[in-house]
Amino acid sequence: MLDTSLWTFYLAAAGKTKGMSVLVVEDDLFMKPILMRILQSLDETIKVYWAVSVDEAKEALSEGAFSLVIADYFLLGQDNGLDLWKHCQDKFSDIPFVMVSGLEPDVFRKLFAGKTDEIPRFLQKPFYPKQCRALVEDALSKAA
Repeated sequence: MLDTSLWTFYLAAAGKTKGMSVLVVEDDLFMKPILMRILQSLDETIKVYWAVSVDEAKEALSEGAFSLVIADYFLLGQDNGLDLWKHCQDKFSDIPFVMVSGLEPDVFRKLFAGKTDEIPRFLQKPFYPKQCRALVEDALSKAA
């Protein structure tokens, strides 16, 4: 299928996605092929790494350089995506972060009320691939 997204074309043509690595933190195995297809539709050279818990994600972050983190809010273990985002803000604030969840956007925003001026980009499940692509493209363009 021919990709007609001008922004995707710009990123790929400018070499802005070459060598990029994305860490996806998601314990729902049904999401893996969906996210993989979306990310690789941006550029087949994007490397995608997977973790199912905050602990695995922290380990991956300490061992590699990532251009983007996409994390579900609800994850295996006692920590959640919010805990991972806080960790990334403290240790890897230059890495764009996208939070994915079935939470309503208003509920998601209330998690941050009065705690911080900044919140991560948010993508509500279920989502359309175009929504996800747009959010990822925006995040990657800021990382490039």
